[in-house]
Amino acid sequence: QLALPTYNVIGTSGAAHNQQFEVECLIPSLKVSVKGDGASRRAAEQAAAKLALVAALKALPQEMGKPKKTRSAKKKAANKVATEEQLNLKLKG
Repeated sequence: QLALPTYNVIGTSGAAHNQQFEVECLIPSLKVSVKGDGASRRAAEQAAAKLALVAALKALPQEMGKPKKTRSAKKKAANKVATEEQLNLKLKG
């Protein structure tokens, strides 16, 4: 499991009523560092997060991106096979 990304406000510009924020998003374990900007700190963080997600997906090994089968998924698959076998027996009999 990866640590959560960290966000740092790099700078602000513009008048108080019309500011632009620049935020850096860091994911140290993947060596991802991206910057986003927006009309609010939150908007800048969201812009940086979107870019970080794209960069993180490229940085991750392909296998990590694939969802793992959970026990419930395995159980459902086993139940599906059992149900199909029961149907085949009923059709034959």
